[in-house]
Amino acid sequence: MKKSRRFIVARHGETDFNRERRVQGTSNESALTSKGVSQAAALGAYMSKRTTITRTFCSPLRRCRQTYAQISKVCADNDNALPEPTILDNLKEIELKEWQGRLRNDIMIEEKTNWNIFRANPC
Repeated sequence: MKKSRRFIVARHGETDFNRERRVQGTSNESALTSKGVSQAAALGAYMSKRTTITRTFCSPLRRCRQTYAQISKVCADNDNALPEPTILDNLKEIELKEWQGRLRNDIMIEEKTNWNIFRANPC
């Protein structure tokens, strides 16, 4: 009988750009807010009490690495240390070029047609 595998997929915690409703894409400018750090810590507490993690993967983006670091710290504090993550470029968000860092509302007003096309088919 094959051993089953369980996957846990987590998104990064809240960032400055999320809070300000700015487009992030692959921008590395945005950092976790205090709420984002708390969100990551809560996930770390949940994970450390419920399962042993044998492999981890993380996007190279700063917000993702900050989230992973907080989760990892809480898990280690609860004697359930995580392995070092494998950093995968394929886990990055999509490149949004000149929209990155801009307010969503500005894009929706100034580039309505392009925004609607993007929202209908983001990839």
